[in-house]
Amino acid sequence: MIAPFGPGFLSPRRGPRLRSTGSRDPSRAWHPERACLEAQTPPEAIQLDRPSYSPLLGQVALGLRSLLVRSAIFFVLAAALAWALGGTLFPRPERVEGPSVDFDSHRWNVRMSVGGDHPGEARFELMRATIKGDSEPFGGEFADATALVVTDASLFVAMRRREQDGGQWVLRRVARGGPKQAEQTEQTEPLDSRLDAEQRLELLVGR
Repeated sequence: MIAPFGPGFLSPRRGPRLRSTGSRDPSRAWHPERACLEAQTPPEAIQLDRPSYSPLLGQVALGLRSLLVRSAIFFVLAAALAWALGGTLFPRPERVEGPSVDFDSHRWNVRMSVGGDHPGEARFELMRATIKGDSEPFGGEFADATALVVTDASLFVAMRRREQDGGQWVLRRVARGGPKQAEQTEQTEPLDSRLDAEQRLELLVGR
């Protein structure tokens, strides 16, 4: 039996109504053209906004971090081993201070240093004590030296230059400062040998 035509026969049908969950975003609205394009685009053609990243730079960064960690561990273990053996990681030279003399309001002596940056090599320096009591080198380093000789006006010491500086013996003469305790001045005189140096110093002592 066919149902009779009602008054709503000619009225358009309405589909189920969707509930709104909030404010509508115009950019997310459904468009037929966008739906067709998305349906025809393969997934591998879609490009996502990803930050630029280079695998090579990442490997380099990991390598540097590993190198720093290993270097730190190596230095810590090396320092601990040196301390356990009674030494230091960077050895210091052994020093011997010679007899000191007073001259021109300062205290002078010859210092011998062995080891350090020059293992097995002895170095001699003429040292001068400052007003504060700290010693400082007066001149450069030498390979050998004699004892100090002091006269009324000067201080004398014979020293042999290092091989790279010629290896010659010289007589160093340090003169007193001026009336205002100015800096001492130095003069050098070449010598033939250590024997010549000892003879010259003996003559100075007999004055």
